[in-house]
Amino acid sequence: MQEQTVELEVPEEWEEVAAEVASGKILILGDVDTGKSSLACFLARQWRNRKLAVVDADLGQSLLGPPAVVSLGICQSSGKLKLISMRFIGSTSPSGHLSATVSAVKTLVDRSAALGARIVLVNTCGLIRGREGQWLKQQKINLIQPQYILVLQRQEEMEHLLSPYQMGGRIAIRRLPVPPAVSKKSEEERRAFRERRFQEYFRTAKSHHFSLQSIRNPLIWSSQDRSEYYQGRLVGLNNDDSDTLALGIIEQFRPQAGVLSILTPLESPAEVKEIQLGSIRVSPSGEELRKREK
Repeated sequence: MQEQTVELEVPEEWEEVAAEVASGKILILGDVDTGKSSLACFLARQWRNRKLAVVDADLGQSLLGPPAVVSLGICQSSGKLKLISMRFIGSTSPSGHLSATVSAVKTLVDRSAALGARIVLVNTCGLIRGREGQWLKQQKINLIQPQYILVLQRQEEMEHLLSPYQMGGRIAIRRLPVPPAVSKKSEEERRAFRERRFQEYFRTAKSHHFSLQSIRNPLIWSSQDRSEYYQGRLVGLNNDDSDTLALGIIEQFRPQAGVLSILTPLESPAEVKEIQLGSIRVSPSGEELRKREK
């Protein structure tokens, strides 16, 4: 997990939570720009010797995997997080992809336990408002069944999501302050961050040809057969278990021949069994292009 560039004065409450938790599943919740990733980085450093796994579900501002995926990292003895698994969502926002996002988080949390993690730390996106925000967060809580929810809020903007879980004491809810140094980022700054992450990811990418006859479940097909409909589309290159081996960008699609040219950093394209179509277009330089056609 990459460190945040802004130096924060760590609140005392953060230190207390780090000392309190010995094991279990920990869910971080908060609005956009409240320091969720900073808290995750801080806790990862504090818990580096405790068989820690981190599931990063912030599709747009991920610090572990590339954008548009839910990713799983395991903390090494050096304190560095090693990327273990990814699940492709295909968008830099969970909006319109709620079920896929929740399913991916659940899958990777379960995998963390199977890998022997004592602490599973789940970082989330800042979608908290409206029906989508409420459904997304409550489904994550209900499926993950965390022992702790760490809530970052400036006032009481998270309370509507927490009220169903206040009683019973099954989940320990810890409300934590937002450090003053955490500032609000503009949409342009967020887009620039994603562009840098995509650019870094595709820096060593090469073009590979895929025959759809060799794909067990060719998720590429839709009602569209126009080559330009697919050009530039972000895709997930998955194995038999729908784990994402790598991301790719469609360079060319020849429908009659059933052949795709995809730019990807994946070194072993023969392992690909599924090609999962994303809902955004990306250039090799990382720029997010126009919205896809319906």
